[in-house]
Amino acid sequence: MDFSVSCDIVLELLEVAINLILYTREIYPPAVFQRRKKYSIPVQMCVHPGLRSYISECVGSLRPVLEKGEVERVVVVVLSPEGTPVEKFVFEITQHAARPHNIKQDPQLSRLEEALRAFCLKLSISDSLLQPLPSGCSFAVQIHVPEHVPPTLSANPQNQEFPWVEAEKEQVEVKEPHIVPLKTLRTEVCRMQLYVEESGNKMQTE
Repeated sequence: MDFSVSCDIVLELLEVAINLILYTREIYPPAVFQRRKKYSIPVQMCVHPGLRSYISECVGSLRPVLEKGEVERVVVVVLSPEGTPVEKFVFEITQHAARPHNIKQDPQLSRLEEALRAFCLKLSISDSLLQPLPSGCSFAVQIHVPEHVPPTLSANPQNQEFPWVEAEKEQVEVKEPHIVPLKTLRTEVCRMQLYVEESGNKMQTE
């Protein structure tokens, strides 16, 4: 099955989404972001060379498993200064194999862009739905794949410079989680549901 079309769309959307999360949740200062246009709307994208490169490499390394339709979830974890997960932005992904009639139904890709635009707009105001974070937070990106995938992912030469490692339990679980639904994206090539697992005790995570 050919997931190349959905792969390109998902990768671009994830890169934009990670930037929006880091900006709206103030993981990094506003000065490291600049306004750019994506999907015909302004979005905040990182301009710090090191961070921008990290995000790009992180997202790009997902391509081999996305092309096979094997990514179940991508998670952006917000970590307290002590390294405890206090928020998890969970992207549940269902890819659809490309079909020739998909593009014919929307030759200008206007409906697709409209759906992506609505997704980003909702994410950009997510801070109004969440409790404040403690200062000094960091982030990590995690992927959830079927059990047979990790060995092949580690062995892939493309991932040698940016290897994925299995996360420890304490790096994954949010204590006393509260679920905040954000947005569901439905397009011809993929379906993506986004929600946040928010700790009920962010300010006392030690």
